[in-house]
Amino acid sequence: MNGTGESLDELAGALARAHGDLRELATGVPPAAAGGVAEALEDIAAALPFDVDVDVPEGRLPEAAETTVWLLCSEALANVGKHARASRAEVIVRRLGDRLEVVVRDDGAGGAELAGGTGCAGSPTGSRRSAAA
Repeated sequence: MNGTGESLDELAGALARAHGDLRELATGVPPAAAGGVAEALEDIAAALPFDVDVDVPEGRLPEAAETTVWLLCSEALANVGKHARASRAEVIVRRLGDRLEVVVRDDGAGGAELAGGTGCAGSPTGSRRSAAA
């Protein structure tokens, strides 16, 4: 096999391992045990084969909100690793009064199509969801 094929195989293996690690994290270490959602997201980011900037407000959120943000971001980052061919991503969490805005954005290829049953419409500005804190 040539060098390019071996590199792609190595990358595919690294992504599969990162995806498995994210799944394990999502079922094993809640944000409360990690010291909060910011620390839990930093732990996830450190395990990924691409750069992730995490911007989360200081202080703790209610436990249910931390767990929800953590699970949402874990799945979104796993999908970035699986599908986006991205070199970097960012996670932004903002307090908007009694609500939170969570943005996960990457520099990958995008292309999810709502009509095709494959998820939310791809967007160069990321996907935004808000929920009560």
